[in-house]
Amino acid sequence: MKIPCLKINDDINTFLSNPIAFEQCCPEIEPCVTSYAFMDCLINTENDVNLLESSRILLIRLPRDPAYFFSRLSLMAEVRKSTYLDDVLFDANKYYNSKWNKWKRMFADLKLNYCGSPWLAMSVVAAALLLFLGFIQAYYSALSYYHM
Repeated sequence: MKIPCLKINDDINTFLSNPIAFEQCCPEIEPCVTSYAFMDCLINTENDVNLLESSRILLIRLPRDPAYFFSRLSLMAEVRKSTYLDDVLFDANKYYNSKWNKWKRMFADLKLNYCGSPWLAMSVVAAALLLFLGFIQAYYSALSYYHM
């Protein structure tokens, strides 16, 4: 399945603003174009833009920041519950809030912040080993105290 590419240039603001306004005025129409306005939730930094552009989801031809473009576009739209992306958003939120994903995020954070170089990784392993050995020593000290 080929993913459609959204070409972002100076003219697209008017092109998207008018259908969004129309969809906002007519609640019986399914808000298909309005869903593009909420790409502001996906795009916060330059890295987000680069990822979407390298995945060929966006083709950006703007002289200014695309994150600013989508944040301005989302100001005009109001969230309605009857979008065709409800299932996708529900699944994404369910995955993001799952316990398994929280562990994966904690591990990724540990890897990013504390294991960026081999020396940092070895110091984290050494600290964990010393902590473990300290707990074992405390356990056996308490055990020998109560068996006396």
